[in-house]
Amino acid sequence: MPSQELVAIDTQQVAATERADYWRENVCDTFVPLRVQPAGDDIGGRITGSTLAQTHVRRIRAVGHEFERRPADIRRSDPEVLHFMVLNRGVTQVDQDGRTATLHPGDLLFYDSSRPFRFITPNALDYTIALLPKHLLPVSELSVRSGTARAISGDEGLSAVARDLVRALARHAISDAAERQFALQHTLVGFLAALLPAEAAPSPSGAVHRQLARSFIEHHLGDPDLSPADIAAACSISVSYLHRLFADDGWTVAGYLRERRLQAAYEELAGGRNPGEPVAAVGHRCGLVDPSHFSRLFKARFDLPPGELRRASAALPGSNVEPSSTAG
Repeated sequence: MPSQELVAIDTQQVAATERADYWRENVCDTFVPLRVQPAGDDIGGRITGSTLAQTHVRRIRAVGHEFERRPADIRRSDPEVLHFMVLNRGVTQVDQDGRTATLHPGDLLFYDSSRPFRFITPNALDYTIALLPKHLLPVSELSVRSGTARAISGDEGLSAVARDLVRALARHAISDAAERQFALQHTLVGFLAALLPAEAAPSPSGAVHRQLARSFIEHHLGDPDLSPADIAAACSISVSYLHRLFADDGWTVAGYLRERRLQAAYEELAGGRNPGEPVAAVGHRCGLVDPSHFSRLFKARFDLPPGELRRASAALPGSNVEPSSTAG
């Protein structure tokens, strides 16, 4: 990986009179909407980091702060991410789900964007945080709740490896190909899932691989050349194992990919987006590049041609029809 550090936000880059608004707005945009309250009048802070496939990794250094995510902030926006934080500097108190954890440098902690939380760091702070989409973790919402606001020592074993990996990801620009990024994200998911408490232990590894494969497919639906070999490589598994994972759910890999492409096309056409665009362009964007083939598959799946669905949706604004979903 290149050694270039990515600078996202730095209050020194703006005039002193603009720093308070600049800092609050960009902290909310970079992480999640929340109340940002510096401990004093000085507004000094810097955020660096990188993006790995669907996971953002950020390091934030600033003066003492209180951060609070309130119910109104959650209603405003919830990206549904599980945060994994490494405390590099400062003593920090974290409240969530009826628990309070006090962290010291080197400690680790999970917290969830979907429920209120509060951070209090009286003096200079330094956090490294991985923002992991919760759908990548093969655990229930109830299980995730049991792992939040619990201090984890990062001094030994798996926790030390996870700590060092997250710190390294925040320091470097990740310019690798998508397949390599997904493979590295897979490693990160495994480490973090293993650090959840025993009652939140992940389901068997097959569920992890299946979820990663589905996630990779969702982000590459528009690639008409996407193959089982590409998907397997991104998940660091064999093609035969990939086929077994989907067969366990009653799918072939090709069948699941085709279904997700058709569902995506249906949602676009029923949603009335880009009404003047040729229907074939929608199919092309969803990875179905042959117009005739796209039309035949669509009609066979939904009992009407794609153009007819678009016309019906345009005639009934605001009353989109949901497709019957068979691919979760």
